[in-house]
Amino acid sequence: QTCALPISRAKGCATQVGTDMLFEQIPPVQSWGRQFILNPFADRKQGGTPVRVVADQNNTVVSVNGSSVATLQAGEVYQRNYWESAGVTSTSVNTGLLLTSTKPVLVSVYMKGGGSFLGQTGDPAMAFIPPFEQFLTRYTVVSAPGNTAQLMNLMVPTASVASLRYDGRSLVAGDFENTWATVAGSTYSVAQIISSLGSHTLT
Repeated sequence: QTCALPISRAKGCATQVGTDMLFEQIPPVQSWGRQFILNPFADRKQGGTPVRVVADQNNTVVSVNGSSVATLQAGEVYQRNYWESAGVTSTSVNTGLLLTSTKPVLVSVYMKGGGSFLGQTGDPAMAFIPPFEQFLTRYTVVSAPGNTAQLMNLMVPTASVASLRYDGRSLVAGDFENTWATVAGSTYSVAQIISSLGSHTLT
């Protein structure tokens, strides 16, 4: 991060009221993949979700929903703001994307910080998306205190939606922020559910 004015230890960048720095440990190149399912953040109802793709090798063709969007050389980046068309605050977006590449890539998504310009509250966030060939059959996740909303993005094989269990039970209508939607060109479906504080298991 850079600032036009001197940086204050107490307040960070002197040109802003508050700032957030995002850190993630980059996984080893051997674990990068070629097939990814993406889903927007449920509580960011406008402004879009930035998606960033980093190539490991030359002549890496990146496609979204079957259409080529970039050819990258090693170390180059493709970035685009997806789901930006959801410009109203009353409707969440639940349209998944299938992102594929001809050679291994690293994919990250970014939650924009809230505020009056987005009509939402909350800090920004960053997450690396694992390729779906590395998906597991069991996950334990923790919702920490101090947040105003507890939401989860789910990417599940469509054939397994009916058998999915959340804390040992089936999902019901009241669990969903947005119910299941199939991802075009894939065998996956996505949904966004309302969670609660504490530890939860998905199987």
